[in-house]
Amino acid sequence: DIFDMIKAGNPGTQMPPYGGQFTDDQIWRVTAYIRGLRGTAIDTPVAGNVAGGEAIFWGKGACGSCHMIRAKGSILGPDLSNIAGTRKVQNIVDALTKEKHKIPGDGGTHDTTLLPMNTFQPVRVTAADGKVIEGILKNEDSFSLQVLGRNDLNLYRFTRADVKVFYDPKSLMPHDWDKRLAASEFQDLMAFLTRLHVPPPPPQPADRTTTAPTT
Repeated sequence: DIFDMIKAGNPGTQMPPYGGQFTDDQIWRVTAYIRGLRGTAIDTPVAGNVAGGEAIFWGKGACGSCHMIRAKGSILGPDLSNIAGTRKVQNIVDALTKEKHKIPGDGGTHDTTLLPMNTFQPVRVTAADGKVIEGILKNEDSFSLQVLGRNDLNLYRFTRADVKVFYDPKSLMPHDWDKRLAASEFQDLMAFLTRLHVPPPPPQPADRTTTAPTT
């Protein structure tokens, strides 16, 4: 579709045809470039042992203690069921290997960094009786806050005036998986992650029923 649009243009719009200006090979190169701008990991999954990577995810890596895939795992961190459909390969690599990967880039479709995930803010709440709850902030306002407990996954509700809240700037996510895992293990983990995709639902057929006019 992209190739045809470039070559033939789009009549009635400002998109002109380029078939007379570029060769088919040049148009295919432009098409590949445009696809690369929007392509996510599922478009270019990493080579490796996918089954081995899945075993590392649930086993040695213990990634399922924070993340969920297709209703399996934990709700403490982001659901990764469609990570390959929403992130580029480099996004995923950076998340696993760079502590500062959440610094926003210069914007636009060329952005290869991850934006801050404010919905997974680590906090430590100290109650008046000295009890400490560590977890992920789920909701807050000027008077109250809700925290998902890190150890028990219980949802705690606090009155803000009764507690002290520390917003931990450090993510719960380790960023040295390239050191924790052997090179082949990291490759296999990436092969698994870059294939986690939930296809969009098929388009619904148009309703062609007609209603007879009433008199």
